This record gives sequence, structure tokens and C-alpha cells, in this order.
Amino acid sequence: MLSPELNTYFDMLEETFGTPGWAVLVEEAEKQIYALQADALEAKSWEDLLILRGRAFQLQDLINMRDAATVARKLAEEDATAVAEVVDASV
Repeated sequence: MLSPELNTYFDMLEETFGTPGWAVLVEEAEKQIYALQADALEAKSWEDLLILRGRAFQLQDLINMRDAATVARKLAEEDATAVAEVVDASV
């Protein structure tokens, strides 16, 4: 069982991910990644390429945030269950 605060946090994230605005944001981020990949083919220097790569990674992190939050919630729930089992066993 998650703490009420942690449960609220994950609920708020899920609510955000379910909005039409989130879907638009992810769609725009995906388009920007494709544009950055095209720009990378024309990068004039190694530094420019690294900057473009960094921007693409940031956008990818944003796109993957929903999946990361789902995994984080599952791990937190499993951890909370394991702690509860240890406490119950020691009593």
C-alpha cells in the first residue's frame, strides 16, 4: 500500500497523461525528434551534433514519461508490499 501522498502523486500523473493536451504534447515532441534527426545529418561540427542529440534525448524522456511513471508506481507498490510483509513477519 502506497502512502497517501505517493498515491496522490501517481494519480495526478495518470490524470495528466489522460488529457488531450498530453497527447498533443507527445505528438509534437515526436515530430520535433524527426526534425532533429534530419538536422543531425547536416550538423557542421561534433558539438552541433551533440547538442542536437541532447535535445532529442530530452524529448524522448518526455515521450517516455508515461511509461516510466507506470513502472515507478508498480515498483513502489511492490516495494511497499515487501516492506509490509517483512514488518508482519517480524511481529
